[in-house]
Amino acid sequence: LAFAWLLYLTSRELGVRPDWSLGVALLEALKPLNLHFALQPMSAIVAATWTLAALYSALRSHRQAAWAAGAGAAFALAVLVRPTNLLLVVPLAFALPARLRAWLAFGLGGLPGAVFLAFYNHHLHGSITRSGYGDVSSLFSAGYLPGNLWHYVQWIPVVASPLVLAAVALPRVALERRPQLILATWAGVILLCYGAYYCTSETWWYLRFILPGLPALGIAAALVLQEFRYPAWVFVSHFVPAGAPPDRRGAGRTVRVSAALLLVVAALGWNAWWTRSLRATQVELDERTYPLAGRWIAGQLPADAVRVAYQMSGAAYYYSDKPVLMPIDLVPAEAERLDRWLTSHRRVLYAALYPDEEALIREKLPGHWEVVTRLRRVTIWRRH
Repeated sequence: LAFAWLLYLTSRELGVRPDWSLGVALLEALKPLNLHFALQPMSAIVAATWTLAALYSALRSHRQAAWAAGAGAAFALAVLVRPTNLLLVVPLAFALPARLRAWLAFGLGGLPGAVFLAFYNHHLHGSITRSGYGDVSSLFSAGYLPGNLWHYVQWIPVVASPLVLAAVALPRVALERRPQLILATWAGVILLCYGAYYCTSETWWYLRFILPGLPALGIAAALVLQEFRYPAWVFVSHFVPAGAPPDRRGAGRTVRVSAALLLVVAALGWNAWWTRSLRATQVELDERTYPLAGRWIAGQLPADAVRVAYQMSGAAYYYSDKPVLMPIDLVPAEAERLDRWLTSHRRVLYAALYPDEEALIREKLPGHWEVVTRLRRVTIWRRH
């Protein structure tokens, strides 16, 4: 709700009319990507909401300098939620007024968050510039750009409705240079950053990384679409008394339906169809396997059991204190050592596996495996 309201306000600040601003807020808030992450405790929508708060406050600071302090505080929170939001300092530089007072207020507003982050990193990781992510330089490469950019082309119109494609025509709109720079850099820094990220193109919901930048595309598209003159259907209903001449009209009503409204309704229908097709709102049902299997492992496996798991490894570790191995890089020599240890300590090996992992475990740890139970999509196996 905060995301939708801030998006409406930010759209208005950037020159979008009230009707199209409402359309942008509805379409962006109800797109499959938003709904998918609104239903689980992940940072994507939180990061996008603080981004909107920072940009809206920066735009408002042209009328009142105190808003610049709010922009700084919101920007600090956006970075605390997701460190790559630091890149949003670029559009914020265009959004803030070119006055020393505003920039001082922006810095003071963000200072508490910056100090806290420095203390946090130093206390936990030994340096104010080192985070819990570790060294991520190997995860970013220009070589990932072609595949990820093609993924954007394929999936952004799906998860944000095809109307977003109108954003590419923004340079042709008679608009001041500052809003164009804000929107271009807002979307650009996020899309380019994660365009060079190794896993962005793995699946549609990995576009969660670019959620803080997608509102810029929606606003840009609205600025383009509101420039067109749309046909309208006018529905008139009036009471005409019996025997009266045709031009004599009594009480009634007239309803005017613009094609622009139908366009937005069609886009909302698109979002609803893809939300259903992608099971975007079924995340709890689809992920229920994890707590179900995790609790079964904790309560039903023998105390001396040793487990192996791939996708289930995190849930198995969380719900149970029984040892768990993830044999992704297990080589034959290490598998033999493990077998000797299991034999000498009289420990039984169990596995919690999704269907596509079963052949892999037989290759890594050969032997006679039998099914113990099936819990939704996960099967519990025991090796003799």
